[in-house]
Amino acid sequence: HIESLFPQLMFVVNYYEKTYLGAVTADSEVRVPPVYPLEFWNHFTRILADPEFPRTSNMVEGFHRGFKTRVNRPKPSVQEYFRAIREQQVITDYHVDRLAVGKTPKKRKTSSGQLFLICSGYSEYS
Repeated sequence: HIESLFPQLMFVVNYYEKTYLGAVTADSEVRVPPVYPLEFWNHFTRILADPEFPRTSNMVEGFHRGFKTRVNRPKPSVQEYFRAIREQQVITDYHVDRLAVGKTPKKRKTSSGQLFLICSGYSEYS
C-alpha cells in the first residue's frame, strides 16, 4: 500500500525492515534475522525489570561534550590532545573516588516512573 502511494519512501521502509525487523524471504513466511535484533533496541522488558535503567546514551554524550570543550578545536596538536586526556582523567578519578565512598551523583528528575507505569500496563491496552 505504501509503495503505491509513496514510492520514494520505499528505500526508507526497506532499510528499516532489513535493519530492525528482518527482511521477508521469498516465501514471505520467514524473516532473515535483522542487523539489530529486537532485544538490542527495544527497552520494553528492561524498563519492566529496572525502571531506572538508562535508555539513552546521554552519559556518553556528556563525556564527549566535556572532552570536546577541553580540546577546543577540530585538529588539536598531540600535546593539546594529551593535556585534554590528562584533565579528563583527573575528573574521572574524582568521580570514581566519590562513588567509592558512597557519594552518588544527584539524580535528575526523569519520567522513568511514568514510563514504567505505561509499560507495566501495556497488556491492558493490547
